[in-house]
Amino acid sequence: FLWCMGAMHFFVYLMRQGTMNWAHFYLMDQYGLPALEATSRICGFELGGLFGCISSGLLSDILIARNPQAGAAGMRARVMFLYACLTPIAILALWKLPPIAWLQWSAMALFGFSIYGPQTLITMTGVETVPKKIAASAGGILAYPAQLGSMFAGLPFALVVRKLGWSGYFPCLILLSLLSALSVLPGWNALSWTQKEVAAKKRAA
Repeated sequence: FLWCMGAMHFFVYLMRQGTMNWAHFYLMDQYGLPALEATSRICGFELGGLFGCISSGLLSDILIARNPQAGAAGMRARVMFLYACLTPIAILALWKLPPIAWLQWSAMALFGFSIYGPQTLITMTGVETVPKKIAASAGGILAYPAQLGSMFAGLPFALVVRKLGWSGYFPCLILLSLLSALSVLPGWNALSWTQKEVAAKKRAA
């Protein structure tokens, strides 16, 4: 499950950097917006991300409290999957909605909401699924794919835009968002390390 979350972290950062690097260029190129106007329509990303961080943590905590017998890590994985399913909707909205400022701002806010939700939970969940003595190591392992995702967001997207244009760029983002959602499914019922210890003690008793 740790490697599945690492894969999701890779896709999340690849999409995040790929969108933040290119979205304002898309608005400038496709609709002839000045740089300042294009940037102002993109800034909804961070505000949406703030709400995504807070709400994903609260929602996963509520699910765990209401389902104490279920896998705690699995409850967080389900929240990550839910948020990841919002990502392709946000991408489609940015691509297909009319170039109205508040619509594009809202699409970017939804994108930030859907990206920051899983991003907040990935490392937390990873730490919960391993023994405490290697918790920091698990966090480091999960950070590595994220940095790789950021690194790979440069040249590949530049090549896609150059070769296929925006009609190739957005389908690539949608494909990545679907892969991100699928990558966390193996942890649907995953137990936390504490739950595994309790279960092991019960079996031994």
